[in-house]
Amino acid sequence: MKQLLLLFWIFLCANLSAQMTISILDSATQLPLAGVSVAVFNYPNIHFTDIEGRSTIPHMLSSKDTIAISYLGYQRQLISAIHLKETILLSQHRFVLPPVLIYPVNPKLYLRRAFDSFYVNHLPAPYSQRVFYREEFIVNDHYARFQEMDIEVYQFPKMNDSRKFYISGSYPKVHRFYKKDDSFLMEDIKTSLGKIVGKQINYNYLSGYSYVKGVNMLNFIFTHLLEDKNIEYKYLGIENIKGYNSLHIQGKFYQDKINYSNIDIYLEENSYAVLHVSIQATDENLTKQFLDFKTRAILWLLGVKIDVKKYYSKIQFAKTKQGFWTVDDFMLLLPVTIKKKRKLDIYLNIGYRMSPNLFMHPSPIDYSVYQENQYLFDTQKIVTRFSKKLDYSIPFLPAQQDRLEKMKY
Repeated sequence: MKQLLLLFWIFLCANLSAQMTISILDSATQLPLAGVSVAVFNYPNIHFTDIEGRSTIPHMLSSKDTIAISYLGYQRQLISAIHLKETILLSQHRFVLPPVLIYPVNPKLYLRRAFDSFYVNHLPAPYSQRVFYREEFIVNDHYARFQEMDIEVYQFPKMNDSRKFYISGSYPKVHRFYKKDDSFLMEDIKTSLGKIVGKQINYNYLSGYSYVKGVNMLNFIFTHLLEDKNIEYKYLGIENIKGYNSLHIQGKFYQDKINYSNIDIYLEENSYAVLHVSIQATDENLTKQFLDFKTRAILWLLGVKIDVKKYYSKIQFAKTKQGFWTVDDFMLLLPVTIKKKRKLDIYLNIGYRMSPNLFMHPSPIDYSVYQENQYLFDTQKIVTRFSKKLDYSIPFLPAQQDRLEKMKY
């Protein structure tokens, strides 16, 4: 009997010590939740679920460890390691509004108030902010390209733009740059797509670093929310975000009566400052929203099939010492499947974290040349990895390190 108990504890400890992959689903719909934070108490790193709702916990867990699982709009769960299961179901919050409070019938009114108070809440004066940027171009679970940058973003109020809701701008300036390519895999991708399509691919133009934005990301968000007539809005209630009571508004994007994506935005109850925005696409094919008809027709004639589904993006804001709200974290998970000679499962993962330290100044410093992708890759000196030296970098996980070491030059 003692031997059996001993074997049981050895088996249990071995399983707790190994890496564990969990799946997190919505309890009502059984659909995966992307961007759920998974944190082990007393460990510094926070992990997030991918498009399929999966997250790997790399820590050497003991039976005394506790895992915190949280997601905006859902009830937080604290689970001891010994009771951790491979599939975890999260339930949505059920909001009950006090009967004495009266809220606008149309949730769109809140969004309009948020836009009208944009300068006060997010951009009272021009400033620059340092950013750590990471981009992962993954093909069939291998890195084709991995890059990290230390960027300075100058953000400023914008006037006289023909686009109604574009009232702020930004300039990115790269200070440090690390890049590693798998040249064998890149050539294999071109070959798989055929000579005509493969010849047109220039990987140096595929980087998204030049789209690193600060609060001017809200230009696009407000345009999408306030001008698009295909979005249906719903006010879901009040939730506490970073210690602030926040109005939770959800918009569902429809086209031809099909729900393609959902956007959740949280506004501080009194000031209407934006605290959090997340966009989750459904399992419908979104290719038409990324490629125009002419491009799709050409690819079809060449026998190339592209599917874009279930992308996820989120923007988190933090309140500065100066009293206004700036971007804190950004995440984009974009899965693309391409088929011609063979199937390519592609993930573009982009994440960046902005420093809480701001430099307030009225005009850009040394931003005379806007750095386009080709110019940057042709001229920027590539250094060794530097993320450990930054206090605003994003944690680097063991699975990412494994992919990086397997890359071929």
